Amino acid sequence: REKLDKRVVVILVPTVRLQKQWLKEIRKFKGLEKTDVMLVGGDAKPQIWMMGLKEFTAFKRHPDDGIVIAVNRSASEEAFISRVTWGQHVLLVADEVHNMGADGLAEFLESVECGAVLGLSATPNRYNDDENERVRELFGEDLKPVVDIPYAQELGVLVPYRYRFETVPLLDDELAKYKEFSKRIGMAIGQSDSSTAKSDPNLQLLYSQRANILKNAIMKTGVSANLIRREYLKGSS
Repeated sequence: REKLDKRVVVILVPTVRLQKQWLKEIRKFKGLEKTDVMLVGGDAKPQIWMMGLKEFTAFKRHPDDGIVIAVNRSASEEAFISRVTWGQHVLLVADEVHNMGADGLAEFLESVECGAVLGLSATPNRYNDDENERVRELFGEDLKPVVDIPYAQELGVLVPYRYRFETVPLLDDELAKYKEFSKRIGMAIGQSDSSTAKSDPNLQLLYSQRANILKNAIMKTGVSANLIRREYLKGSS
């Protein structure tokens, strides 16, 4: 068999469930059934990928391309960042790319040097918040045409459903904490060097802590329960 220049795909996923789903889907495609896949994070043994990642992602004469599927939490660690062999032979794919700013991946994003990038998101509007400034810089603007919900349903890749918004207020203590983190973020930006602010781990932590207040708002549970009681029909799946 003729040997080809090796290409590498690094896929980032926010959860172990998606890591398993990516692996399952990759194996369905003709020609990829036997492609070397290295898992990072999740159920993967750290000693295996730590020993092999640098060589696995290197550009060399090799008959098979390699695919790395890494959970964001593991990809944010120095053990992963220092072992990826970046270059023009690497394609970086980020699933649910809008989560990357909140997942502590600032150092990883600063280390990326690859030939091509692809960010996937079903909620690209979240891609524009202050946590994701570096993410937007790396992955660029949305590709056209944007596949919105009606178009995805028309293509048959998304089941039909109704999409409604419910407003959830913050409790007084949650609002106070949100305002406090906003104040601390403003002070940290004012005190930091503009050239390093984006990668400042303390600032990234403040952004993440503030975002968690919205994600974990107590009133969400009650609103969700009321919505199910109101809309659920017996026999619905």
